[in-house]
This record gives sequence, structure tokens and C-alpha cells, in this order.
Amino acid sequence: MSYSVTPVGFMRSCFKEKFAIPRQPLLAPAARGVLELVPPFDRAVAVEGLE
Repeated sequence: MSYSVTPVGFMRSCFKEKFAIPRQPLLAPAARGVLELVPPFDRAVAVEGLE
């Protein structure tokens, strides 16, 4: 049995390594990230209701 995995998007942030990301978000209030969805998942309905 094999599985095929396809990304629905990519997360971009100011952090270069996952070990640099603070576990507590209040420790880095200025840090921001962007979720870039790839087609065909890049429609507004794909993230509807997310905060």
C-alpha cells in the first residue's frame, strides 16, 4: 500500500528554523506568518471560518 502526499500550501515566517519558533506566542508579539495556498486549494472558501 502506498500513499501520495500533496501539499495544500506553504507557511512563511520570519523564522529560519523550526527550533527558533517560540512555543508561547506572547514571547514574540511582532512575529507574523503568511499561509500561501497552492491551486486548487487557493480559494477563499478553503480558509473560511479560520481565525
